[in-house]
Amino acid sequence: MAGAGGPAARFDGLRPWWVIVAWAGVRALFMTLSTLWPRGFERGPLELVWQWAYMAPQSHLRTNDKVMDNSIKR
Repeated sequence: MAGAGGPAARFDGLRPWWVIVAWAGVRALFMTLSTLWPRGFERGPLELVWQWAYMAPQSHLRTNDKVMDNSIKR
């Protein structure tokens, strides 16, 4: 069964150090991205999704109100 297994099978001989190195790599990636994110955005990713979910129904209502106002004025 050639090629079976993922990273755990491939790095079995390096146990337990590969887990610590992988954790440190993910941690370093998160730290880097968390310092770069505020340079381009006012809010975090979860806050952006939250605001979008909150504002989406309201923007839909505003769009419908404009359409209704235009149809009444004519």
